[in-house]
Amino acid sequence: MTSAVLHPLGFAIPAPSEGIPPIETTIGRLFHDLPEDFFGINPKDFINYGSETVTVVDAMTRRHAERYDEYIMRLAKTDRDYPHLLIAPGKGRDMRRNSLDPYALPPLMTRSSNTRIEMPRILNKYAQHYPLLRLYRNRQIPNVANGVALGRSANAHPQLIIAR
Repeated sequence: MTSAVLHPLGFAIPAPSEGIPPIETTIGRLFHDLPEDFFGINPKDFINYGSETVTVVDAMTRRHAERYDEYIMRLAKTDRDYPHLLIAPGKGRDMRRNSLDPYALPPLMTRSSNTRIEMPRILNKYAQHYPLLRLYRNRQIPNVANGVALGRSANAHPQLIIAR
């Protein structure tokens, strides 16, 4: 549960290259994982934070039974429609942060027993679909490939830390 709290906090803080994004982008990034199955909150429930917050959360949420390539294409289209919300660059940062999560936690924190099994599947998914995100937006997007490589390195180590 700790990473469920720390991940969106770190992700919501804008990268220096993003300048000062709209507050709806920051709030949407904070809430971006809440519509997933574990929490099950509808993105429209965030309307009190503004319609563009709903747009960010909805774009960053993979819908039930939606293929990952369909999700990335929908996210990229929303980014084209609302470029000021920085949705595609945000997803790139989210993918990178998710790739790094196995070693971003304190070394003594207990990790889920299936992390070493699940992470390769997640990292392969990111490596396969990241080029789709780049195709749809001519922007600098955080280097997901590097994050995936670091995530693979961390996952190969028994304690899930980067072996240098």
